Amino acid sequence: MKVLTDYLMALGWAVVGAVAMAIALVLLLRVFTWLTPIDEWAELRQGNVAVAIVVAAVVIAFALVIAAAILALAAAVGGRHDASHSGDHRGRRPHPHRPRPCPA
Repeated sequence: MKVLTDYLMALGWAVVGAVAMAIALVLLLRVFTWLTPIDEWAELRQGNVAVAIVVAAVVIAFALVIAAAILALAAAVGGRHDASHSGDHRGRRPHPHRPRPCPA
């Protein structure tokens, strides 16, 4: 029963995180539109590819910042100490290669 409870808790937090990210993304785009001198949405409707690239870059940069924060938080909570660890060594660091001495 504990496994089911854990899965339901994880699902609940995933929904909360998705809703929070959607709200944050809407706020980000509104602030970005407010700060820039053009109307991005009108330009996008007219098919302006340059504005589309800039808006996409802003969204991707936001996603990268959030991903870095989540990885740092996961490492601090007790996850992996190295966020770039591939998992090939089951949590152990590989031993450095030590050359063998030549026989005399």
